[in-house]
Amino acid sequence: MIKSKIFMTLLLLGFNYLVFSNQQKADSLNYEIINTSNNVDKASLQLDYCWEIKYENLDECLSTTQNALVVLRKAKKDSEIAKGLSYMAVYKYLQDSIPQAISYLEQAEKMLLKQDNPQLLTRVYNNYGVFYSSLFDTETALEYYRKSLEIKEKFIEDADLSSNLINISSILYDQGKYRDCIEINEQALIYALKNDDHETTAIVYSNLGAANERLGNYNKSINYALQALEIYQDKVYNKSAEATTYSNLGANYLSQGLLAEARYYFLMALEINTKINNLSNLAVSYNNLAEVERQSKKLDEAYNYAMQALEITEDNRNFEELRISYEVLSLIAADQENYKESLSYYKKYVALGDSLMEINQSVATQKALAQNQLTLQKHQAEKDSKAKLVYTKKSNILSTFFGVLILMILAWALIHIWFPNGYNQFILVLNYLIPFLISTTSSFYILLKSPLPQIAGLTVNILTHLGIVIIGLGIHLLLNYYSIKIQNDRN
Repeated sequence: MIKSKIFMTLLLLGFNYLVFSNQQKADSLNYEIINTSNNVDKASLQLDYCWEIKYENLDECLSTTQNALVVLRKAKKDSEIAKGLSYMAVYKYLQDSIPQAISYLEQAEKMLLKQDNPQLLTRVYNNYGVFYSSLFDTETALEYYRKSLEIKEKFIEDADLSSNLINISSILYDQGKYRDCIEINEQALIYALKNDDHETTAIVYSNLGAANERLGNYNKSINYALQALEIYQDKVYNKSAEATTYSNLGANYLSQGLLAEARYYFLMALEINTKINNLSNLAVSYNNLAEVERQSKKLDEAYNYAMQALEITEDNRNFEELRISYEVLSLIAADQENYKESLSYYKKYVALGDSLMEINQSVATQKALAQNQLTLQKHQAEKDSKAKLVYTKKSNILSTFFGVLILMILAWALIHIWFPNGYNQFILVLNYLIPFLISTTSSFYILLKSPLPQIAGLTVNILTHLGIVIIGLGIHLLLNYYSIKIQNDRN
């Protein structure tokens, strides 16, 4: 019933961490766009401008980026195109169109593998990890997170690997591999301390605390949480994270039955959440305090806290926390020997649990459908790739036929000019081969390049190719006629 410890991550969505738009930077980019006359430069600036405002107007970012990519493709600006495709992937992810998001990443990856841009390639691989995590495919996500890390280690000098390591640790935590998670976070801590990155250091300490708590290492867990708290109080202004750290400390003490310590930290979290008006976390604080007071046998205070949590969760439709409120109230009523009321809250608790299970199943079904769609897209891409290869081979054959035809026509003309009285046997052969190649090349061209075979019926196609044969026969007769005429004129 107590809010579980929050495991913090730095999931990359294009850059080192997910940040909301920097209005000053966006205004500066917009000014440059207005004062730039070159369409290609303007398109490049539009990519970065849209990235800054993506949370404010996602639809505008999608359409503007698509238009910018058209301009950049015409100009063959491959590095900018790859960046634009990676941005499109993020926008589609934010729209929950995960198969399309992955499709854009695949296009960006294909281009980046031909370029020397390891920085952007690491971001693309990390985004693969984010997207596959959202599909609950943790093994694939972990594979891409490690790919991103390997590129940074090999090709980016003095790279900060902390964010990559934190992402890997988040998968290990979800998989219940807490010892591996601790080991990875300890590596991340080295980079965070080396770079004097206080915010990342605090996140790592929080994660180390969460993983150690899962292993029952309460003293270590509390020490790490206190170190994170010290950073949030002195070096990083993040009141929401500070309140969460207080809640985690309280939960840690509560799990050990140390109620006074748990109450102290839960009250500190409550004070901050009240000041910043974080309603979701405020409900968590009230539920946590309700449980502390219930275990302390202060049932009236417990009831008041639980009712305040209930009011917030009902207004904000926070169903997960609402379910916890029902459970706490059921336990309080049972402790008061008000079993009828306890049963009433318990029924609501069970009913809401069933509803949440249905919602989770629905989400899982949608994710499974997205995975299926992604698989179909890959099969279609393979099919299109094979079809393109066959088309290229046929085009090469057509080009060869056409080249041979030109050479034969030149040979026919040169023999008549330079050797009018000789090589009659070659002239005879050419008079047959040239019409044959003209007919064959024309038919091949229609089958390969023209939409006629797809839109016309069988009769039209047969008549078309019959017409080509007749034309070829006519060319044969015409060549014979001119060959005889030229020879007679020479004589």
